[in-house]
Amino acid sequence: MFNRLLSLASRKLPNAHVVAMARVRHSIYIGTNSFKTSPSYFRRMPNGVEMYTEHAEMNLLKKLRGTDLSKVVIYVFRFMANDELGMSRPCQACQTMLKNAGVKPRNVFFTDKLGNWQVLNAWE
Repeated sequence: MFNRLLSLASRKLPNAHVVAMARVRHSIYIGTNSFKTSPSYFRRMPNGVEMYTEHAEMNLLKKLRGTDLSKVVIYVFRFMANDELGMSRPCQACQTMLKNAGVKPRNVFFTDKLGNWQVLNAWE
């Protein structure tokens, strides 16, 4: 399943940095990072840097509005410059949004710094 999702994402989103995907029944939903300059995307990072960004998980949740997310499985992965997979563990803000949306941590998979799949297991 993971390889099929990666193949789909790499063909459809060759320039994507981070991708979040969810399978709901027979449909696959894709969310990607965005750097739009709308005030709704404004973020202040822990190190004080201010930017306009929407994480892939946030983008995916917008597309899944109205869906019961308690059984939805979400895959988050990052394509590095060399086309390898890299660390994509959801940040605390995304974990909070996923939790509040009803997603179970055991249903969130992400790639680690070696490109291996990990399961979130618990919210931070």
